Amino acid sequence: MNVNGGVDMVEQSAQEKIQGTTEVSEEVICDMVGYAAMGSYGIVGMASPNVADGIAQLLPMHKLRRGIVLHNDEDEVSVDLHVIIEHGTNLTVVSENLAN
Repeated sequence: MNVNGGVDMVEQSAQEKIQGTTEVSEEVICDMVGYAAMGSYGIVGMASPNVADGIAQLLPMHKLRRGIVLHNDEDEVSVDLHVIIEHGTNLTVVSENLAN
């Protein structure tokens, strides 16, 4: 409220609801998931889902989304992460951290 007892324009515009939709591209979601995964305990990097001869190649930071497969259904989004885990870490703890 202002000195005269009225509502300031700033307060009024902050209370208005804006109609519309927000769309987020799959690339942005994959980038966010990739950077979040890289910050998790035990994760060394991301790998391409196309592993040849059982050997995973570490992806550079600017290509993290290649290690993520996004499944976009009508009501939900799920992801498959192809990660490289540090040797000697507890796989249960690492997977629980990634799931959270």
